[in-house]
Amino acid sequence: MSFKLTPFRLYSKLRSISRIKYWRGHGVHSPFMYHLVRNALMRHRLIDNTALSQTDFKSLGICQREQTMIKNIYVTNNYTQFKIVTADTQPESDTLYLIPLKCDDSIIGLFFSRIAQLDNCGIIFGNTNRSHKRYNKCKSIVQRLNCVSLTLHCMFIIFIGEGLKKQHYRMRN
Repeated sequence: MSFKLTPFRLYSKLRSISRIKYWRGHGVHSPFMYHLVRNALMRHRLIDNTALSQTDFKSLGICQREQTMIKNIYVTNNYTQFKIVTADTQPESDTLYLIPLKCDDSIIGLFFSRIAQLDNCGIIFGNTNRSHKRYNKCKSIVQRLNCVSLTLHCMFIIFIGEGLKKQHYRMRN
């Protein structure tokens, strides 16, 4: 597998290195986010080896490190379901959603028009470092929702839940 370094990929990598605010949870004042960083994102091994074992992440273009982070987020936040967003996905509470790179903007818009009234769900945009358009789409969605968002170099994560204040974090992974 060859790695093509596009201008936006290079730019996003340099920007993420130079503008890191929080690393290993230092400076994070949200108990929710600190717990997530220390118990899910910093671990390089799986918390639960059986979590999401039936999901084929390789066909979605997600590398091993990202798979580990997604599985650890799923276990740490006690989600009961994991779904990949398609045209007919109905949002439910206590669910972690993955929006793959090949997901169309109309499907994403339809999904987020239904998700506003949910509680305790997470949405992961994979491969946000591949295009500027995808990254800007994530930022515009966050501005409309009352949520906690997290930017890593490889993914953009949105957490919707009761008691979470609107905040945005950029972290090194």
